[in-house]
Amino acid sequence: MKNLVVALFFVLSCVVSAQYLTRWGYDPYAYLTPTHGVSEAIEARTPHKSNRMFGSLVNRFILENQDSRIENLEIEIQKLKACTCTVPTITMASKIPTSCRDLQLMGHTKNGLYSVMGSKQVETVYCDFAKPFGAQDFQVLIGSVGVKSVVTNFYVQKNIKFSRRNTPIPFEVETVNNGRAMDLASGKFTAPVKGTYFFTFAGHASFPSSFTRVEILSISFYRNGNKVGTAEVGEFHSDNNQLCPLNFQTSQNLQAGDQVWLQIETVSSGVELYDDSRHLTHRLQLLREIFL
Repeated sequence: MKNLVVALFFVLSCVVSAQYLTRWGYDPYAYLTPTHGVSEAIEARTPHKSNRMFGSLVNRFILENQDSRIENLEIEIQKLKACTCTVPTITMASKIPTSCRDLQLMGHTKNGLYSVMGSKQVETVYCDFAKPFGAQDFQVLIGSVGVKSVVTNFYVQKNIKFSRRNTPIPFEVETVNNGRAMDLASGKFTAPVKGTYFFTFAGHASFPSSFTRVEILSISFYRNGNKVGTAEVGEFHSDNNQLCPLNFQTSQNLQAGDQVWLQIETVSSGVELYDDSRHLTHRLQLLREIFL
């Protein structure tokens, strides 16, 4: 290609030079006098054979290169026509909206309530598309949408006494166990998803007759081996087998796989977590909110 450009530049320079010289009245063959003869003058004015050959080669080279380029272009055009592939595109239509701005970009223009994906859960927002983006009240948060894709709750009971310390309290009666997240034998609940869980416990402590000291029963709530809170009841100068209520409730933000349980922390001699066929000890759990 470089040689072609040089050759073309040389040929064009010669042609232009000849044109300008003729225009100015200069005859490059005027030095030939009649003594040389007319045939010699004609021969001098006729391009040399080598020049004719060179020009022919240049023209041929140019034509061959043009033909080659045209053929390559036609081949590429045929390839494009035969191509059945699709180019993946990312559009707002394939995105879950997270704001009124996203809804606006999707083509929504009517003011009203919309559901969008918040940082942790689905939210309801009011969009005022009549206002410019970024203006006050362009998007107003109404609240969270109570969407639960996983149903997890249980209600279990005891029907026998229990007084062992530092051991998760087991349960014998399963009334509800949706999601099978509560293991009655081990007394442990395993969170299936990240979310807010509500737990409540109600039981009765049985005290022997006491006249000289305070008898105690305390039950603690554990999360992954760490104590979260404790409920305690004590009696002094009580009647034999006196029953006293013991309650505990808490809300916990759990990660998927977290485990929680109840265990007796402190128990005086003769004191126990009492139960019989009346099912005086209960444990309840509800999944209140799922974090996405």
